Amino acid sequence: MVKSLKSKLLTFLLALSLVANAYFIISFEEQTYNDKGQVQEMKTTLNNLKNENENLQAQINQANQSLNSYAPQLDSYRERVFELENNSETHSTSLKGFATLQGPAVMQAVQSDPTDPFGRQSVTEKGTLINMSVEIQPGKGRVFVQTTPLMGVVFQDATNTAVFVAEK
Repeated sequence: MVKSLKSKLLTFLLALSLVANAYFIISFEEQTYNDKGQVQEMKTTLNNLKNENENLQAQINQANQSLNSYAPQLDSYRERVFELENNSETHSTSLKGFATLQGPAVMQAVQSDPTDPFGRQSVTEKGTLINMSVEIQPGKGRVFVQTTPLMGVVFQDATNTAVFVAEK
């Protein structure tokens, strides 16, 4: 009778162990399936981020090329202003007046075609007319420029050049 009881107890424990193992295997498979879904979702997100990063890098490269194309123009304006400042003997101190006009504002952008095997670039120009007002007052020949929105150094240099040319 003791052997029979031990045998039944062992059979019961064995059956309980099989049920517990089956439960853990099913739980593990469900978790693995969920993990695979999350991994796939992460891979998709990572690929999207890589594509976005490549697009942003291409935009940065285009912006850098555009800036590099402006550098010689800026240097040229600065040299011209320096020449005009040094060659200018006197500035008129008695002129006074006010004028308004519309002038063109043009921006160039260099764009590269990433699919072109030869690395061709195209230059696009965009422009608009801007309203300009000029006030001339007696002084020492200095030029003060106020722009909205702020235009930058190239605009300041171009304005100085325009003043020296107008004086001549």
